[in-house]
Amino acid sequence: MSDSSGSDQEPKNQRENPQDHAPKVVIRPARRRLSLPVAQVLPVIIVMLVGSLFLHWDFVQTWIQPLLSMRTVNTAKTKPARTFGGVGLALKSAAGGAEVVRAFPNTPAALAGLQPGDLITAIDGISLAQKTLPDISARLRGPEGSGVTISYSRGGGAPREVTLMRVMLMAK
Repeated sequence: MSDSSGSDQEPKNQRENPQDHAPKVVIRPARRRLSLPVAQVLPVIIVMLVGSLFLHWDFVQTWIQPLLSMRTVNTAKTKPARTFGGVGLALKSAAGGAEVVRAFPNTPAALAGLQPGDLITAIDGISLAQKTLPDISARLRGPEGSGVTISYSRGGGAPREVTLMRVMLMAK
């Protein structure tokens, strides 16, 4: 007898493949564009890139570690400190030289007794009569440990001379 249950069934003499009954996944292209904020995607990309670098450790040792060892302080919020050799004076222009505005505490100028109002008339024997304030400041600055001779007068009195040793100072 013949089996009359339907014409679309397979004959029983063929073996059934177990993979025919397994669930199938169909991948279709998205119908709409998926947009994610950069703040969510960027950390994932960075982690993936860093993770892939560790697959090439020689690259990390050659290029990345030297970059990480250079600790830079310069960011958008902070400025790097400027250091220079000087004597620790704040000056303003005056007729015949430069007037001391302030001698910073614990600096060679303060320890030598320079005071606000003192008139600096010469540096290392060179008159400051026609010099600008930047020129005067440049003459006071120099290598740490080097000496500079300052001629000054206090209150219109007799000229005094003092030799100061420059120290490392930090400008803000």
